[in-house]
Amino acid sequence: MKKLKKNTGILIRFDDIAQNMNWNLMNKCESLFDKFNIKPVMGVIPNNKDEELLNYPKRENFWDIVKKWQSKGWEIAMHGYNHIYDRDTQKKDFFGYGGKSEFCGHTLTEQSAKIKKGLDIFKSHDINIRTFFSPNHTYDLNTFEALKLSGIKEV
Repeated sequence: MKKLKKNTGILIRFDDIAQNMNWNLMNKCESLFDKFNIKPVMGVIPNNKDEELLNYPKRENFWDIVKKWQSKGWEIAMHGYNHIYDRDTQKKDFFGYGGKSEFCGHTLTEQSAKIKKGLDIFKSHDINIRTFFSPNHTYDLNTFEALKLSGIKEV
């Protein structure tokens, strides 16, 4: 039992973390995470332009909150750049999921620029990023190459 306990865990990952989101629910989650010493992965959109999320109240101290989460040992991941799906993958994405994408179908130059701009936003708030996941889980080979060029090692 000790070996099982020592080598077993659960990953809790939140997507769509942005200045505008359901902060009442997030505050409840944070309290539970702290109570049970859970270290989630938080997928933060650095330049949120998603109209659905923009309908939620905005947290002016958002970047201070993200920095606090990182100081608690939470993994802060870059979750896309602006969360705008502007391409249909037609199931030509790397994993064949299909659907809309912010990254898949764009040139290496375009994807690299988005990743760089996103990383610059995190850096301006003293937040270290080592993990990335694309909105809607849609990647292509250009996405992986752009991440490699950016220095992000985990997807």
